[in-house]
Amino acid sequence: MQKSLNILRAQINEKRIPLRIAEIITNEGLPSFKIYGNYPNPFNSSTTIRYSLPVLKKNVRVMIFNILGQPVKILLDSEQNSGYHEIVWDGSNDFGVQVPSGVYFYRIKAGNFKEQKKLLLLR
Repeated sequence: MQKSLNILRAQINEKRIPLRIAEIITNEGLPSFKIYGNYPNPFNSSTTIRYSLPVLKKNVRVMIFNILGQPVKILLDSEQNSGYHEIVWDGSNDFGVQVPSGVYFYRIKAGNFKEQKKLLLLR
């Protein structure tokens, strides 16, 4: 069972804490920031990328890059709540064109956290 923690206001020693500081206060039930390996990998038609967020609300950006570091597709660029998330990449670029077989990278950025992993597309 997933637990959640919503902080609307925080106060310590009668001093109000801005929400951005209060967001770092978590409890045992919230996940840590983690990128799980995509599956399947290698993949043919589509692959699922899973990740978890510990913060209450954060702008999250998930992008696909080619081996040269050039952006291929923005999968997600929006605010998300804490918890476990997944997104599917169908092997297409931002224009809907299927990209060729090869090594690609997915990068997830949420606030100050940024991590990337490798995936393999086989057509």
